[in-house]
Amino acid sequence: MRSPASKKNNSKSQTARDVGCATKQLRTCIKDKDELLKLSSRKKGKKHKRLDGGGKKLTYVDLDSRLFAWYRQTRTAPGSTTTPVSNIRKERVTLRQLQRRGRQLSEELSHPCSSSKWFDRFLVRHRLSLQRPKRQQKIPLDEVHQKATSFYTFLRRASRWAPKRDPMGPLLRVTSLIWMNLHLHYSAIKQNDQSMISTLAMKTLPNYTFDPATVDSPLLHIDESEDDDEEQQQIEIQAKLAEYQDTKLSQQKNKQLKLTHFWKK
Repeated sequence: MRSPASKKNNSKSQTARDVGCATKQLRTCIKDKDELLKLSSRKKGKKHKRLDGGGKKLTYVDLDSRLFAWYRQTRTAPGSTTTPVSNIRKERVTLRQLQRRGRQLSEELSHPCSSSKWFDRFLVRHRLSLQRPKRQQKIPLDEVHQKATSFYTFLRRASRWAPKRDPMGPLLRVTSLIWMNLHLHYSAIKQNDQSMISTLAMKTLPNYTFDPATVDSPLLHIDESEDDDEEQQQIEIQAKLAEYQDTKLSQQKNKQLKLTHFWKK
């Protein structure tokens, strides 16, 4: 704005030197002052409420309001006035669904069909998003606390189920479990053998009873001398194999010694 010094001097450069600013800055200040005086002198009307460049007014207000109500109804539960994340019923509304519903409403209201860019501006205008909502907490904290505590108690109880160890390290219960399993296995085998013998004894011909003592069969008389001969043969075979392996190892060692002696020369 003009200072009393500029009115006296009638020189912008002299006034700028006196005030300590540039002449260009002084010219912009004077220009802004004139525009503000013009705006204040106008009558109070619709244009006086806002400056130019504030955005275009809506042509079809009813279409915009009904489309926004449809969006809120599809995304949120019925009867809710707010849109918190917990009340969101549908995950997302696609742009194609929004355009289809907008064209249906425009036909009902006898409006011309809106363009695809109009729907983009509709989303920006109402600050809407087509993405899925971010649900950071789906269940309340009380249920989370109960489930977490039950899980930790289960882990503590399960840690005690492991087999115990003695001070030196090996497990204490493993050997007892192994012997118990072996005992059960052999007892089951004995029971099966006894059941087979009992079934054979029970099978009889008419007017005849089976007695194993009275049967004279060469298969029942086992010759222990033959078993001793077989064991002696197996021992001799194993001894021959061990002797053959020893001779083979000695031959390999002699061969290696000869090669090393040859390379030293």
